[in-house]
Amino acid sequence: TLKAACRECGLTWNSILQFVWHKVLSVYGNSSQTVIGTTVSGRTLPVNGIETSVGLFINTLPLIVNQCVDELIIDAIKDIQDKMNQMISRSNVDFSQLSKGKMKHSLFDCLFVYENYPTLEGKVERKEKLLKFETKYSLEKLDYPLVVVAYETVANDCVTFVVNYAGELFEDDTIDDLLDVTHELLAQIGKDDVTTIAQMNVLPRKQLNQMNGWNNTSRDFIELNKHTTLHKLFEEEAEKSSDKIAVVYEDVQLTYRELNEKANQLAHYLRSICDIQPDDLIALFLDKSELMIVSILAVWKSGAAYVPIDPSYPEERFEFILQETKAKIVITNMKYMTRFHRYEITKIEVDCPVINQLIDKTSMTLNPEPNATKVNLAYVIYTSGTTGQPKGVMVEHGSVLSFRNDVKFLFFGSNDSDALPEAILFLANYCFDVSIEQIALSILSSNTLIVPENTSTMNEKFYSCLNEKQLTYLSITPSHLQHIDLNQLKYLRTLSVAGEKLTERVFERIRREYYGKVINAYGVTETTVYNMVYVYENDTKHRNSIGSALSNTKRFVLNNNMQMLPVNAIGELYLTGNCVSRGYLNRPELTAERFLPNPFQTDEENKECKNARIYKTGDLVRWLPNGELEYLGRNDFQVKIRGLRIELGEIEAVLSSYQGINRSVVLAKDHKKNNTDTSSTKYLVGYYVSDDDIDESHIKQYIQTKLPEYMIPNRLIRIEKIPVTINGKLDAKALPDIDFSADEANYCAPRNKLEANLCKIWSDVLGIQTVGITDDFFRLGGDSTGSLRIVSRVRQEHDLNISVKDIFMFKTIENLYHHKLKDQLIHSNGDVESLNGIELTSSTGEIGLLCIQ
Repeated sequence: TLKAACRECGLTWNSILQFVWHKVLSVYGNSSQTVIGTTVSGRTLPVNGIETSVGLFINTLPLIVNQCVDELIIDAIKDIQDKMNQMISRSNVDFSQLSKGKMKHSLFDCLFVYENYPTLEGKVERKEKLLKFETKYSLEKLDYPLVVVAYETVANDCVTFVVNYAGELFEDDTIDDLLDVTHELLAQIGKDDVTTIAQMNVLPRKQLNQMNGWNNTSRDFIELNKHTTLHKLFEEEAEKSSDKIAVVYEDVQLTYRELNEKANQLAHYLRSICDIQPDDLIALFLDKSELMIVSILAVWKSGAAYVPIDPSYPEERFEFILQETKAKIVITNMKYMTRFHRYEITKIEVDCPVINQLIDKTSMTLNPEPNATKVNLAYVIYTSGTTGQPKGVMVEHGSVLSFRNDVKFLFFGSNDSDALPEAILFLANYCFDVSIEQIALSILSSNTLIVPENTSTMNEKFYSCLNEKQLTYLSITPSHLQHIDLNQLKYLRTLSVAGEKLTERVFERIRREYYGKVINAYGVTETTVYNMVYVYENDTKHRNSIGSALSNTKRFVLNNNMQMLPVNAIGELYLTGNCVSRGYLNRPELTAERFLPNPFQTDEENKECKNARIYKTGDLVRWLPNGELEYLGRNDFQVKIRGLRIELGEIEAVLSSYQGINRSVVLAKDHKKNNTDTSSTKYLVGYYVSDDDIDESHIKQYIQTKLPEYMIPNRLIRIEKIPVTINGKLDAKALPDIDFSADEANYCAPRNKLEANLCKIWSDVLGIQTVGITDDFFRLGGDSTGSLRIVSRVRQEHDLNISVKDIFMFKTIENLYHHKLKDQLIHSNGDVESLNGIELTSSTGEIGLLCIQ
């Protein structure tokens, strides 16, 4: 049939096989352009009788193919044939000349050889098939990692592929998979089943069945599924564990009975002052304490969903959230009440004694009559958005219940009577959904939630407090993990790492300090906390894997045409199941763009009204042969820095709105600190085009009024124009690099021992050898996490009180000393002259942690 297609369309075997092999590499490499080394005869030299001359004239040249999925297959093959004819006409080009220049890699890594002389007798063992493959396992050194030799065998009317490959790069099974896909594509061309490239199926039946098996994650938690809402689940936990400690904060300890009663009183009070219906929203603007937990439960019990707002957010951001959510009530602390005076919204000071007396007198301690179900909202969490404003993700009770049921079973077992008591640290900022995991595994599972007093100083008191409360479970991002000494946590049994890629370097550091269970978790806010886990037990070595799916979650690795891809092929991850959230608040177009109808929904799922939608994550992954997934990065401009999800487009929109800035682009770059053995850290840099010079500090002050601190670029650089490639896309490599070293020409030495020690602290934190007192902390690569480490070191070594806000405000050691430290020293020492006699204590190595994930 393939021969018939060749004759009918005037095609050569070589062009068809080239098309197929380019398509295979395009599928596996997730690239629309492929470059393959192709052999040509080399007999176009202007030499008389060269066609009949004896000798080897073969040359190797790059064949570049741009994949257009909407193109007809026949046209794509003809285009390749035309390109090859052009190559043949230029086959005398010296390949060595093409490879010269500034190229850091070869023109191609794959070589395709078509031997266009039919083989009458077998080079390989024959089988009567349309296509025959042979893989050669050889120890010989190859010039190219992957070499394919194809030739026609006349005797059995077939084409044979001989594959030579570098064994250190490719597994035997991977090569077999490549050949299976090749066979699948050739069969479709021969049968004339499809006409366009987009219609071609790239997943062999064997692998499809394999993936269906991996996606068989359905699990019915019969005992657990009776709960319809999170607060009903909590009420049952409170009933069976009434005298057990539920929440600990400083000297406050609440049993499950006490926590339930306090939440009930506040819930009844909420209902008494406002007509609350399911899916109504109540804003929380709170510091961490036991009252935050009481408030979350009370909102659920009232029938509403909560919207967490960080008190450190700039005015414009929390005003936007209040307006978009149309929150009926805001629950806040007394010290923040003045920030709400200008808003027409009902306000509750949850820590006000008068309000608490009123609630105690007028509200009942009985569980309120439920008015919400599992399809109603539990919370709306705001994440960074591409339009310049954040977007609110709406998550329902049912999704969190499903998540809780699975992680509780997976981490702690299903038998509550035999389970060891667990104590979970409430480390995450409640504006990020890792906090939901910490709540789900604690107060929704009859365990204890430890609310930390202060995470800015990881000192002896911090570890002593956690050991006194017997902390057993800690979830944290890899970036923040470097600030915690796991050796100090005597009762820790489970460490969960999420929010960023778990690198081998970080994993090795964990194993030097801690030998218990390590969980590497992957997920996105839109699909409820996390959806895949890889569990490291005992001596398990590090793997580039995000593991397997939680129960009732299906994973699909798809190309741009929503087609399933084979094992090891790079594609975008799509998720479906109980985990999928409702969508984005007041953003129907964006919701429709990311939450799609599920084309893989089975007939049975359709009957049960399950898995009707599938979420487009934007994450690039690939299947591993064992059914796990490997995370490879993003296909858009979303980044994660210290575990925090950031849309660069939101920062660009704010930067471009500054008066005088015409255009801007923001990138996340890697910075390796010179005098540390830590892995590189990411930082934000903004490039802008403007008619006039603008003071960088003025732009930063403007951005700080609109974005949270973790989204403020470390550096802002003025450029003449935004560089673009020949295709009109951003040429990121052409943008200037950032030099974080200190300005030696304007170096200003410390004037006393305190300033000298501060310079040493800054040098340690920033990874820069020399720091002067006039050097800007943020221009040297500092960030909010680094500023917390400085705050901690200054407090420990000199018992001086500075805040992160001070570092953001004063930026240099000189200003910090003049505005904050000088007066403290005067009060403590009696006169300024004693500054030169300050005793320098040795660093304990303990540092602060920014508790945001």
